[in-house]
Amino acid sequence: MKRRIAYTLVLLTTVSLGLSSAASAGTSTIYSVAPIDLPAGWGLSSVGGVNDQGQVVGYGEYNYSGTPRGLMWDGRTHTTYVLPDLPGGKDESYAYGINNSGQVAGYSSETWAGTWSAKAALVWTPTTGQVRVLDHAVVTNPNINHSEIGMAINTAGLVAGQALSSAALWDTGGHLQDLGGLTIPSAGSYAYDLNDHNDVTGNAYIPVGTHGGVWAHAFLRDGGTGNMVDLGVLPIAGHEQSFGRAINNAGSVVGFSIKADYQARAFYKSWAGSMVSISASLPAGVISSLIWNFANDINDSNQVVGECLLKQVGDEQQQAFVWGPTSGGQMLSDMLDSSGHGMAVRMASAINNLGEIVVRTQLPGESGWVWHILTPHELDSDPLPQGAGVGANLLGGSGGSQAGGLDLTFDNVLTGGTLSAVYRQTDATSFANGYLNSPSDIGFVLSGLPGGNVQFWEVALEGGAFDMATLTVHYDDSLLPVGFDETTLGISHYHDGVWENLSAAARDTFANTITFETTGFSSFVLTPEPATLSLLALGGLGLLARRRRR
Repeated sequence: MKRRIAYTLVLLTTVSLGLSSAASAGTSTIYSVAPIDLPAGWGLSSVGGVNDQGQVVGYGEYNYSGTPRGLMWDGRTHTTYVLPDLPGGKDESYAYGINNSGQVAGYSSETWAGTWSAKAALVWTPTTGQVRVLDHAVVTNPNINHSEIGMAINTAGLVAGQALSSAALWDTGGHLQDLGGLTIPSAGSYAYDLNDHNDVTGNAYIPVGTHGGVWAHAFLRDGGTGNMVDLGVLPIAGHEQSFGRAINNAGSVVGFSIKADYQARAFYKSWAGSMVSISASLPAGVISSLIWNFANDINDSNQVVGECLLKQVGDEQQQAFVWGPTSGGQMLSDMLDSSGHGMAVRMASAINNLGEIVVRTQLPGESGWVWHILTPHELDSDPLPQGAGVGANLLGGSGGSQAGGLDLTFDNVLTGGTLSAVYRQTDATSFANGYLNSPSDIGFVLSGLPGGNVQFWEVALEGGAFDMATLTVHYDDSLLPVGFDETTLGISHYHDGVWENLSAAARDTFANTITFETTGFSSFVLTPEPATLSLLALGGLGLLARRRRR
């Protein structure tokens, strides 16, 4: 159901905002970057998953206490939830998986046999605070801790994980099923993920030699038949072990395969296909310097994320990637817009079905890594020839059925180049964090607009020049307040350090378009009038923020 909320529409130049990667015609993907803004004092240590609502789970610490706590961060509301302690338990907990209902799988410590600290698998609903402990494994020796860990939770609420030394599945009532292993008796197993068909992946151990050694092999357990299948290893000389890390609803599994020297290679295996190496279809420069790489997660579009360790001159460097079976792999550091200016994406831990990716990034000269969430956007590019009266339609054009399209007509293109545009929507806090560094920078501008959503384009002409252009943008009227008078919409243009109002050449409130002229691509804002004073302040702060960032 659509919500009718207010917005500010921002059109920003890509010449200064980092869309220089748009060098050829066609559509591609570019990512905007927003921080995972936990409350002051909290630090995020690890991320286990992200759902389609942009809710991220993991664990972290408060004021470097050394005591991990399960956390859920809601990327839509910028709210952080902390997993409560179990009665009688220690101040320690972990969150690993989340479904689209916001239920979280993880574990917390609890007292066992009066003195022993044990791990208790649980389901946590952060928005209500409810914590439900799942069944324990049977422990016959009172001096041995029971140990259960919830790693993943599907739409129905089933949980996969580990109980003692065996892969486990808990039903919606919290009842435990031991999934066994690849041998009888089982040599041990671990479940990492499950899908909505109750298919489970992880790794199980198989005996090797006569001296009690074991190797790990990735497995796929069929949720319909209960059969556990050994996925083997990549067909690369010397590879002996493999580990399944994630599974999507088509039954495709990703993980990594290793040889004795632990030089891991990420793999992808479809339900009926063979295990293939992700490493083989990464960029050539990555392949030639690759030490190891891992695949961490996969969504229902078969997009895979992970990271690589690369040999550099006198150093080693970690870089994150996104990969697909038909598209191959790209390094995420090369796909960021200006909100990620100068960032290196070191790790990609999780991806949802919207293509949002949870990553750890690093800025030049800084040793620490920071968690961010990447949001994909369609980058549309077309060659723009030299000449008079040249026109272009990007993102479906302003007359298309989908909001975000724009038309451009140039009086005279002095030098041809590549014209590019990106359309996006975000909330005010994410926009401020990503583009202005501080929510307070634009908070007062949006204070009179319920909802505070931001809808904006980034446009660039790379390698070209023009004298005058007419732009028609197609805005989304469902984001306007109920009863808003669209005839009052105006355009403001960032020019010489201040915001100036531009006269709209035309407004079509039926088609949801507004037309204006410009002599240069800079920042253009569509906002209810009058807004001049607020925009003047915003412009100055935005300029300072861009200077700080660079």
